[in-house]
Amino acid sequence: MTRNKIIYAWATYDWANSAFAALVVTFVYSAYFTQAIAPDEVTGMALWSWAVTSSGILVALAAPFLGLIADRGRGRHRYLTLATLVCITATAALTFIEPGQPQGVLLALVIFVIANVAFEIGTVFYNAFLPDIAPPERIGRVSGFGWGLGYVGGIGCLAIALLVFVRDTPLFGIATEAGFHYRATNLLVALWFLVFSLPMLVLAPRVSTPRISTPGAMNLSPDNRNRPVDKPPERKPGDARRVVPVPSPEEGPRRGQPETLGEWAAGLLKTLAEIRAYRDTLRLLLARLIYNDGLVMVFAFGGIYAAGTFDMPLSEVIQFGIAANIAAALGTWAFGPVDDRFGGKVTILITLLALTGFTLLAAVAPDKTWFWIAGLGLGIFVGPNQAASRSLLSRFAPARHRGEFFGFFAFSGKLTAFLGPLSMGIVTQWAGSQRAGIATALVFFIAGGMLLLGVDEKRGIARAQHDGGGFSG
Repeated sequence: MTRNKIIYAWATYDWANSAFAALVVTFVYSAYFTQAIAPDEVTGMALWSWAVTSSGILVALAAPFLGLIADRGRGRHRYLTLATLVCITATAALTFIEPGQPQGVLLALVIFVIANVAFEIGTVFYNAFLPDIAPPERIGRVSGFGWGLGYVGGIGCLAIALLVFVRDTPLFGIATEAGFHYRATNLLVALWFLVFSLPMLVLAPRVSTPRISTPGAMNLSPDNRNRPVDKPPERKPGDARRVVPVPSPEEGPRRGQPETLGEWAAGLLKTLAEIRAYRDTLRLLLARLIYNDGLVMVFAFGGIYAAGTFDMPLSEVIQFGIAANIAAALGTWAFGPVDDRFGGKVTILITLLALTGFTLLAAVAPDKTWFWIAGLGLGIFVGPNQAASRSLLSRFAPARHRGEFFGFFAFSGKLTAFLGPLSMGIVTQWAGSQRAGIATALVFFIAGGMLLLGVDEKRGIARAQHDGGGFSG
């Protein structure tokens, strides 16, 4: 299989899992839960925020250990597959929680937390494949391509939900009693995720144990983009560089990789100590720890805010979600070359400035028209922010710590993820206004941007290359 085909297969997983993020977390099930499952919308918003918070804490606790697992030469694809199947199963189970069902609220929240944790765990392993499949000069484009394709996947799934399920008379005789046509969108998400994740899940064993070279040995030049990745680059006469093959999954784990939980814990503590030496990587993770909270608020409560503040029916919330995903896809693809040309730091700072402005507009929007403008503006810059964060970490990550760094990447995204929803809930209750609550995202975008100013991208890349395996921008 050529490298480009592998990139497409890898990006297809973004297409697949975006259905869960778009329909379950952001636009459809979250709004349905607050309006139909929960006792009332205010209580529903509070309960949903706690569910998002709980899943974030669980992922934060697990992510560093998952990163260590991802760095093993054996079974990384199995963990990706397991997490994917758990998320799919739990998502489908949400379909059968009816309004008014005894313990239905608690059951729905528990199942959602399971699905969301599995989704995030799968993302840790999925992201760890990026440095193995992307040539160094294209890593920003490849990361952006994946995010952009994910947004297009969200658009497609939202469109099917709108045209088939969320309508007065659903197609194919889908029942409307007890809101089944709304809940059945979870079955759509589960099927979508299952079908479109197959290319990556089938491919994963072939790239889960990439060949690692000594410093400077990875031959990922444009001339090698179509070379099968399961074969090492051909050595030229007199070339002193040495390519060291890594054992296949059948041969067992890489030498020196941890086998027991105790060894994993020891390795985690060692990585925590070593990561302090990567000061620009540490600053990036700290900055993302803050500004990602703002993104969590935008994602987790966008549909709830649209329905609650602007009285949007669920069908219009889905239309808004489709438009926002189109904007996000276009923005992500447009900023991929910007990332490669000017670097991840500049790209992230541009997006944070824009996110701050459009969040302020959303908070003060006098009517739905202005809210639509704000929402589309947010969509344009949310995707590039995430893609540039991922690609910048890829450039900062030495080969021997890639999985661990992406584990900490997930850790930094979840460690304080409860602060956004928590602060939004507190401010909303104190001020009696969702507008005041959504405005708290401004604090996280601004604070995260200020921390990011201290990152020296060139120095971070040089340090990673010095230790082996870092990618230049």
